[in-house]
Amino acid sequence: MFDSTGAVPNPDGSAPINEDGVYERVKHFMQVVYEFNGEEHKPNNLKIAWGRLLFKCLLKTVNIDYRLFRPDGTPLRAVASASFQGSVEENLRVAQDAAASPDITHTRVVRDGETLQQLVTEICGDPKYYLEVARANRLTNFRKLSTGQLITFPPLASS
Repeated sequence: MFDSTGAVPNPDGSAPINEDGVYERVKHFMQVVYEFNGEEHKPNNLKIAWGRLLFKCLLKTVNIDYRLFRPDGTPLRAVASASFQGSVEENLRVAQDAAASPDITHTRVVRDGETLQQLVTEICGDPKYYLEVARANRLTNFRKLSTGQLITFPPLASS
Protein backbone atom coordinates (compact mmCIF):
# COMPACT_ATOMS: atom_id res chain seq x y z
CA MET A 1 0.00 0.00 0.00
CA PHE A 2 1.18 3.48 -0.84
CA ASP A 3 -0.25 6.21 1.39
CA SER A 4 0.41 9.93 1.67
CA THR A 5 -2.47 10.86 3.97
CA GLY A 6 -0.55 10.40 7.21
CA ALA A 7 -2.90 7.61 8.36
CA VAL A 8 -0.30 4.92 7.63
CA PRO A 9 3.33 5.47 8.69
CA ASN A 10 6.03 4.90 6.05
CA PRO A 11 8.25 1.85 6.70
CA ASP A 12 11.39 3.94 6.14
CA GLY A 13 10.37 6.48 8.79
CA SER A 14 9.99 9.34 6.30
CA ALA A 15 7.10 11.75 6.56
CA PRO A 16 3.92 9.99 5.39
CA ILE A 17 2.33 13.19 4.11
CA ASN A 18 3.52 14.13 0.65
CA GLU A 19 2.17 17.11 -1.24
CA ASP A 20 2.57 15.25 -4.54
CA GLY A 21 0.50 12.32 -3.29
CA VAL A 22 1.63 8.78 -4.05
CA TYR A 23 2.25 9.15 -7.76
CA GLU A 24 6.07 9.54 -7.53
CA ARG A 25 6.42 6.62 -5.08
CA VAL A 26 4.31 4.36 -7.31
CA LYS A 27 6.35 5.45 -10.33
CA HIS A 28 9.63 4.67 -8.50
CA PHE A 29 8.26 1.28 -7.38
CA MET A 30 7.36 0.38 -10.97
CA GLN A 31 10.80 1.44 -12.25
CA VAL A 32 12.60 -0.71 -9.67
CA VAL A 33 10.52 -3.89 -9.77
CA TYR A 34 8.69 -4.05 -13.06
CA GLU A 35 10.36 -2.19 -15.91
CA PHE A 36 12.58 -4.09 -18.32
CA ASN A 37 16.30 -4.10 -17.47
CA GLY A 38 17.97 -3.23 -20.78
CA GLU A 39 21.44 -4.46 -19.76
CA GLU A 40 20.22 -7.95 -18.82
CA HIS A 41 17.31 -8.06 -21.30
CA LYS A 42 14.86 -9.12 -18.60
CA PRO A 43 13.03 -7.64 -15.62
CA ASN A 44 15.01 -7.15 -12.40
CA ASN A 45 15.30 -10.06 -9.98
CA LEU A 46 13.48 -9.55 -6.69
CA LYS A 47 13.78 -10.98 -3.21
CA ILE A 48 10.62 -10.86 -1.14
CA ALA A 49 11.18 -11.28 2.59
CA TRP A 50 8.25 -12.25 4.79
CA GLY A 51 9.41 -13.22 8.26
CA ARG A 52 12.06 -15.91 7.72
CA LEU A 53 10.81 -16.75 4.22
CA LEU A 54 12.95 -15.41 1.38
CA PHE A 55 11.44 -15.81 -2.09
CA LYS A 56 13.58 -15.10 -5.16
CA CYS A 57 11.39 -14.14 -8.09
CA LEU A 58 10.45 -11.88 -10.94
CA LEU A 59 7.40 -9.66 -10.85
CA LYS A 60 5.12 -11.11 -13.49
CA THR A 61 2.14 -8.74 -13.31
CA VAL A 62 1.21 -5.75 -11.24
CA ASN A 63 -1.99 -3.76 -10.94
CA ILE A 64 -2.09 -0.40 -9.19
CA ASP A 65 -5.49 0.50 -7.75
CA TYR A 66 -5.74 4.19 -6.79
CA ARG A 67 -8.27 4.44 -3.96
CA LEU A 68 -8.22 7.92 -2.45
CA PHE A 69 -7.83 11.30 -4.14
CA ARG A 70 -7.65 14.98 -3.25
CA PRO A 71 -10.34 17.23 -4.73
CA ASP A 72 -7.82 18.26 -7.42
CA GLY A 73 -7.37 14.58 -8.48
CA THR A 74 -3.97 13.97 -6.86
CA PRO A 75 -3.82 10.29 -5.76
CA LEU A 76 -3.32 9.96 -1.99
CA ARG A 77 -3.56 6.19 -1.59
CA ALA A 78 -2.84 3.26 -3.90
CA VAL A 79 -2.75 -0.50 -3.45
CA ALA A 80 -0.51 -2.71 -5.58
CA SER A 81 -1.67 -6.25 -6.43
CA ALA A 82 1.02 -8.44 -7.91
CA SER A 83 1.85 -11.95 -9.10
CA PHE A 84 5.35 -13.35 -9.04
CA GLN A 85 7.24 -16.08 -10.83
CA GLY A 86 9.91 -17.96 -8.88
CA SER A 87 13.40 -17.74 -10.29
CA VAL A 88 16.72 -19.50 -9.89
CA GLU A 89 20.09 -17.74 -9.91
CA GLU A 90 21.83 -18.06 -13.28
CA ASN A 91 24.85 -20.10 -12.10
CA LEU A 92 22.59 -22.60 -10.29
CA ARG A 93 20.22 -22.80 -13.27
CA VAL A 94 23.11 -23.55 -15.63
CA ALA A 95 24.40 -26.26 -13.28
CA GLN A 96 20.93 -27.80 -12.99
CA ASP A 97 20.39 -27.69 -16.76
CA ALA A 98 23.80 -29.13 -17.60
CA ALA A 99 23.52 -32.84 -18.20
CA ALA A 100 27.28 -33.18 -17.92
CA SER A 101 28.02 -31.07 -14.87
CA PRO A 102 30.42 -32.50 -12.24
CA ASP A 103 29.34 -30.02 -9.57
CA ILE A 104 25.86 -31.47 -8.90
CA THR A 105 24.74 -34.98 -7.98
CA HIS A 106 23.56 -37.26 -10.79
CA THR A 107 22.16 -40.77 -10.73
CA ARG A 108 22.06 -43.17 -13.64
CA VAL A 109 20.74 -46.66 -14.21
CA VAL A 110 23.35 -48.73 -16.03
CA ARG A 111 22.29 -49.93 -19.47
CA ASP A 112 23.57 -53.07 -21.11
CA GLY A 113 27.23 -52.73 -22.13
CA GLU A 114 27.96 -49.44 -20.37
CA THR A 115 31.20 -49.03 -18.44
CA LEU A 116 31.98 -46.81 -15.49
CA GLN A 117 34.57 -44.87 -17.47
CA GLN A 118 32.03 -44.27 -20.23
CA LEU A 119 29.40 -43.02 -17.74
CA VAL A 120 31.91 -40.83 -15.89
CA THR A 121 33.02 -39.27 -19.19
CA GLU A 122 29.39 -38.59 -20.14
CA ILE A 123 28.36 -37.10 -16.78
CA CYS A 124 31.59 -35.42 -15.65
CA GLY A 125 33.17 -34.66 -18.98
CA ASP A 126 36.40 -36.52 -18.11
CA PRO A 127 37.07 -40.21 -17.34
CA LYS A 128 39.69 -39.34 -14.68
CA TYR A 129 36.98 -39.30 -11.97
CA TYR A 130 36.05 -42.98 -12.33
CA LEU A 131 37.89 -44.07 -9.15
CA GLU A 132 36.18 -41.36 -7.12
CA VAL A 133 32.77 -42.45 -8.44
CA ALA A 134 33.62 -46.12 -7.79
CA ARG A 135 34.51 -45.28 -4.16
CA ALA A 136 31.33 -43.24 -3.70
CA ASN A 137 29.27 -46.22 -4.89
CA ARG A 138 31.35 -48.79 -2.97
CA LEU A 139 32.02 -50.73 -6.14
CA THR A 140 34.34 -53.68 -5.61
CA ASN A 141 34.79 -54.22 -9.34
CA PHE A 142 34.35 -51.03 -11.33
CA ARG A 143 35.09 -52.86 -14.60
CA LYS A 144 31.97 -54.98 -14.35
CA LEU A 145 28.70 -53.08 -13.92
CA SER A 146 25.36 -54.86 -13.86
CA THR A 147 22.56 -53.83 -16.19
CA GLY A 148 19.95 -52.00 -14.08
CA GLN A 149 22.48 -51.05 -11.37
CA LEU A 150 22.02 -47.55 -9.94
CA ILE A 151 25.19 -45.43 -9.97
CA THR A 152 25.38 -42.12 -8.11
CA PHE A 153 27.73 -39.42 -9.36
CA PRO A 154 28.38 -37.10 -6.41
CA PRO A 155 29.61 -33.52 -6.88
CA LEU A 156 33.28 -33.77 -7.74
CA ALA A 157 36.10 -31.35 -7.00
CA SER A 158 37.99 -30.62 -10.21
CA SER A 159 41.72 -31.09 -9.97
